[in-house]
Amino acid sequence: MNTTEVASELNTTPRNLRKFLRSNARANDLPIAGKGSRWTIEKKELASLRKKFTAWQAAQDEAKAKRDAEVEATD
Repeated sequence: MNTTEVASELNTTPRNLRKFLRSNARANDLPIAGKGSRWTIEKKELASLRKKFTAWQAAQDEAKAKRDAEVEATD
């Protein structure tokens, strides 16, 4: 599956999914698809990826809320 197909399965955008894939690859010392390269995900990996993506997205949302609260507090 390509990133567009996987993003659709995860209810996100391909761009956001690629951000997650790069973050996950760095965290696990895995190779990162470079410019012009393509991510390919096996359908059997989807359930595991969904779990990791959901946790990553929650952490991203939490960090954004914290940043927004800090900015609001300084205004």
